[in-house]
Amino acid sequence: MRKRLQEQANARPTVNDVAKAAGVSTATVSRVLNASADVSDALKIKVNQTMVDLGYVRDATARALATRRSFRLGIILPSRMGSIVSEILAAFENSCNINGFGTFVVRSTWERADIQSSFRRHLEHGVEGVFAAGPLDDADFVSLSTGREVALVSLVDVEMKRAIFAGGAGSKSETQETASDGFATPGTIEFALCGAAHRLTILLTGMGHRRIAIVTEPHTESPYCAGLAQGVGLGLADGGFSGPLIIEASGTVEAGAHIFSTLMDQPAPPTAILCATDAVAMGMYFEASRRGLSIPGDISVAALTSPSTARAMTPALSGIDLDPAEIGRLAGENLMARIEERPVAEYVRLHAGLTLRDSLGPPKQD
Repeated sequence: MRKRLQEQANARPTVNDVAKAAGVSTATVSRVLNASADVSDALKIKVNQTMVDLGYVRDATARALATRRSFRLGIILPSRMGSIVSEILAAFENSCNINGFGTFVVRSTWERADIQSSFRRHLEHGVEGVFAAGPLDDADFVSLSTGREVALVSLVDVEMKRAIFAGGAGSKSETQETASDGFATPGTIEFALCGAAHRLTILLTGMGHRRIAIVTEPHTESPYCAGLAQGVGLGLADGGFSGPLIIEASGTVEAGAHIFSTLMDQPAPPTAILCATDAVAMGMYFEASRRGLSIPGDISVAALTSPSTARAMTPALSGIDLDPAEIGRLAGENLMARIEERPVAEYVRLHAGLTLRDSLGPPKQD
């Protein structure tokens, strides 16, 4: 058995074989394998195709031993938020692959003990950088990574933090970097869900809505939801109205249909509902249709959604447009730049757009 494995190993194509077949130097093949920026796209395609033709597969263990590097990046993802988390991961993995890095993935609740455990798992696997798709206590990262060179990027709703301390959702522009107010730390990717939910709620109250419900996933399992709930509460408070009805549930189509049924059976049902996922909104659409109710004639519905999904629904779904792929791509690129000590913005702020389509209208008159 051992002899056969050794014979198979000796028969495997090497870097020298790839270089000879492609008509390039072994140094060029190495640069392609390491995703160096000084190799032309045409040459990358040629070398990569040669590796495919020969069946060449790099020995990651040998590479790590020779360079004393793991060439792996870690990502900590919330345990919920279905399609959004999946799209973030896909874009992050693609960014890593393009740059010759592997990915180590951990799904976690956002309880402090679980986050600490997730960090330890990444460090045990020797990752060179970690993207946490949620807010962090930086002190935990510093204490756990002492003596190690590990880059960190995190995703934070800074407007929510600012609102908690200042009593409002803030007024900074959507593209402004926030390095001076103490709510962001280097390596932060900001996204303003709290502010977007605040603006949406003000729009709804301006239409005449007073009874507004928000359907979120548990905040410890889906940290993005906290910003949505905070923003809705701030918007209602601005108008002197009572706070929203907050319902925590799984972000599925089935849950959306069940919650819609429960809400509409109340003596004074909400006139507008904000959903943390477009899957929940779809469930509400289905249940509204089954009951013969009109959106937005009988009730308004909005969601945290992607533009492509929102436009495909009938009526087109209004809400907060977020591009998960942009989050994953930026996180990967930011980590790569920090590891390679290339210039990179300390703070990046993503746009969370508020888009009005066809699912919002004034409340139905009693």
